[in-house]
Amino acid sequence: MGVLIYEMCTLCTPFASDDDMQRYRNIQSVSVDWTTAAGLSAECKNLMKLFLVKNPALRLGSGANGLAKIKAHAWFKGFDWAALEARTMKAPYVPPLKSNTDVSMFEPVDEEIDCVPGVDEQYSEATIRIVDDPATWDNW
Repeated sequence: MGVLIYEMCTLCTPFASDDDMQRYRNIQSVSVDWTTAAGLSAECKNLMKLFLVKNPALRLGSGANGLAKIKAHAWFKGFDWAALEARTMKAPYVPPLKSNTDVSMFEPVDEEIDCVPGVDEQYSEATIRIVDDPATWDNW
C-alpha cells in the first residue's frame, strides 16, 4: 500500500532500478529517498512511511485493530468511510468519455514491449475477452 500511495503521489517508484534483482534488493534494504515526496503533506509522508515499514508485523494495518488504525490515521481525516463502504461516495473526478470503450485518457502503449517474456505470446486479441458489462463489475 505504501508503494502504491508513493507512486500515485510522486509519479516515481521508491525502489527504482533497471535491474530486477537490484530492485528486489532495494525493497529489502534501501531506505526510501523522500526528496521526491518533498511537496507532500507531513500526514501523507507519515502514512507512506508507516506502510513501508520493512517488518510486516510492525507495518500499519497489521495486528489487532489494524484496519481501525489505518482509518484513524491523520491523512484520512474527514474521509467518509461509511459512504465508501455503502458505495455512495462520489468520485472526485470523472473523466469525460465519448463511449464505454473510450481510452483517450490513456497514453499510447508500445505493443512491441514484452511485459512478461514467454507469457504474453500465448495471448492474442482472439483469446482475450473484455467484459464490459457494468452489471458484472461488483462480482470481481
